[in-house]
Order: sequence, then C-alpha cells, then structure tokens
Amino acid sequence: MNDSETFRVVVGLIEFGNVLHAARELRISQPRASKLLYELEDSIGPKLFNRNRRGFLPTELGRAFAEGGKIMLAQINSMSETIDLPGKGDHGNVSIGVMQTSSSYLSPAAIDNLF
Repeated sequence: MNDSETFRVVVGLIEFGNVLHAARELRISQPRASKLLYELEDSIGPKLFNRNRRGFLPTELGRAFAEGGKIMLAQINSMSETIDLPGKGDHGNVSIGVMQTSSSYLSPAAIDNLF
C-alpha cells in the first residue's frame, strides 16, 4: 500500500464525495481508489466513510484522518520541492571576485550574460 496515495484518496473523497471523481482527480483507476480505501479501513478497523446512494460521507474519524493527511501531504510536497531545487538551479549563491577598479563595469556585464 502506497501511504501517500492512500492519504490522497481519503482527502479526495472528502473533497469530491465520490470515488470516481476522486480517482479521476488523482489520475488512478476507480477500482484502485476503492481498493486503497478498503485496505485502509480494514487495517485500522473503524470506517472512515459511510456509503450511500449519493456517494461517501465522512465519519468524524474520516474527517480527522483527512485533516492529518492534508498536513502530511503538504510536508511531503515541501520536502519533494526541497529535494528537486538543486537540480533546477533555482537556488544557491554565486560569489564574484573582481578588482575594485574593474567592478563597476565587469560585474554588471557578467550578470547580464547569465540572463
């Protein structure tokens, strides 16, 4: 079971109230989304959602689980962005050493060449 994917399914169900819509948003199949939810509920015991003809209604535990899931997913996304930054060149420091007499025209010219 992919834990982040499971959290995404629970959060999606809270948002959409429907497995099909949540699965589409997550770009997974509806059977996969249903399986992840059933495996999760089977492993923890209590139900996170009440099922009816209109879709899924979260239980109190389901709402709490989704709120915790949102926090965890935000942290995962933040960490992923942090890991990806060095490869994108979007951060870091550049030090330029020039003699004082040439700094007024060499430094701006060098920076202009970078962009």
